[in-house]
Amino acid sequence: MLGAGWDAGSDFERAQGPERPPVVRTPEEVKALLEETDGLDGLVAHLLYGARLWPSEARRLRVKDLDFEYEQITVRQGSGKNDRCTMRPASLEAPSGGRFARARPSGGKT
Repeated sequence: MLGAGWDAGSDFERAQGPERPPVVRTPEEVKALLEETDGLDGLVAHLLYGARLWPSEARRLRVKDLDFEYEQITVRQGSGKNDRCTMRPASLEAPSGGRFARARPSGGKT
């Protein structure tokens, strides 16, 4: 076998990886998904899809990181341990009550 060509000693087929097409949702599917979610799950879903946050970034997000005046979100210690700003999704309305109105100031703590 030493010195022989590859085809001389190979009567087997190469293993093939499974075919897994990427999961890409259409805009209609995403809209239907976001309409079905509400509460904290809906808020996180809007942030994941609308602001392109990673789940770990969405879990660390604080109310003070949402800037409704400039329509941006500050992501702290994101990818590469760097801070970055991203646009606030249009589906995340300005606080007029609800979850953001119940949030208390942190007393100057960051």
